[in-house]
Amino acid sequence: MSAATAPRLGQGEAALARPLALGRGVTLAPPVVLAPMEGVTHRVFRDLICDLAGPGGAPGAAWTEFLRVSKVALPVKAIRAELGPPRADVPVGVQLMGTDPGRVAESAVHAVAAGAPMIDLNFGCPAPVVFDKCAGSALLDAPERIEALVGAAARAVDVPVTAKVRLGVRDGSRLAEVLAAVEAAGAAAVTVHARTRDDRYAHPARWDELARARGLTRLPLIGNGDVLDPDDALRMARETGVDGVMIGRGALRDPWVFARVRARLRGAPPPAPGPRDLLAFHARYRDAMARQATPLAVLGQLKQLYRRLDVVLALDEERRRALLRAQTLADLEALVLARCRDAGWTDGWPDGAQDPAGSAQER
Repeated sequence: MSAATAPRLGQGEAALARPLALGRGVTLAPPVVLAPMEGVTHRVFRDLICDLAGPGGAPGAAWTEFLRVSKVALPVKAIRAELGPPRADVPVGVQLMGTDPGRVAESAVHAVAAGAPMIDLNFGCPAPVVFDKCAGSALLDAPERIEALVGAAARAVDVPVTAKVRLGVRDGSRLAEVLAAVEAAGAAAVTVHARTRDDRYAHPARWDELARARGLTRLPLIGNGDVLDPDDALRMARETGVDGVMIGRGALRDPWVFARVRARLRGAPPPAPGPRDLLAFHARYRDAMARQATPLAVLGQLKQLYRRLDVVLALDEERRRALLRAQTLADLEALVLARCRDAGWTDGWPDGAQDPAGSAQER
């Protein structure tokens, strides 16, 4: 596309069209990334999202679910199992969560040995089981401990080390201290989830606090919270000044969201997935999970998807409840196919996905 015909980018588009260099050979291009989410961004889901739109449609980066570092450092083999083989198209890092700087640093070394191109440290998990052990978001009240953990990891490895934080435990009164600690420790970037620990996942995220955070640190800043579609991503960049955007639950709402953002940045038509695309995605997700999990676990992962899915199918409250009440894969998939037929699909499951429930349940 020539300069004369290239679309003019607005402020939000321009910010997200710029690659974000973390250093040491790692660049987020574009800086629109998949959030690490416990129970969601396991290897199967990450690979599906990264592969979904083919070349040029993946997130700019992704991370594992957080890996807990407790009494001993995590071994290379365990980290490699969660990380999977290195991808040439998307940098996939390891997210660690722990409280002992030495064990976290040793785990970071092992993560690099397992193939991780970057390390993220979790200071945002609000779960009581984590908070009560003084890990995750509990450390937001102890900036000096955050600095010790980030610093130990950053000194131990030769890949970028980043941190993911929330605004604070109860409010944002210590955000400046937390960001200063992350920066002083030598982090390559920081992600701020625009909620407090006490907010959990309540709406709306406080984007005004992201704008404040932008003025509190010189580090590259990635914003997180309530980004569900390309409009949200661009608006966050425009209104807050963040250098990048992290999408979490929005990827369950719309697995094609990263391809849509990339199309928007290029000025190209967005993908328009239909029932066939959804059924194929469902079948790939089911089959990949079935190779490593029980039918009940596969059913649970698919329900997690349909709890939030808001594309292709028109799921009112009653229809969504029916999907979530399904007791077997066969029941769920019969309902999914019926909803696809409501959306105009006149065939059965796409080629290669016939008799899906039966094949999964026999494993």
